[in-house]
Amino acid sequence: LKQDETGHWISTFYMLKWLLEHCYSVHHSLGRASGVVLTSLQWTLMTYVCDILKPFEEATQKVSVKTTGLNQVLPLIHHLLLSLQKLREDFQI
Repeated sequence: LKQDETGHWISTFYMLKWLLEHCYSVHHSLGRASGVVLTSLQWTLMTYVCDILKPFEEATQKVSVKTTGLNQVLPLIHHLLLSLQKLREDFQI
């Protein structure tokens, strides 16, 4: 199981992504081992959080390359703004 690191949002993203990719196994293992059962609402919220963080993770990966220049960063910022606008519309915020 991927663990969350306090203060590092990207580790939260990777942990939630891993949980979602292995939801069937996690759901059954947690239930048997500890009696903990995640509700469908909790799984849905994890999906939403991953959807929100995904564009930021992609942008972080792209700008983490040493050769990244301003000509690459500005379109990424534009893409992030469009992603946030779409989320606002989807969630009617």
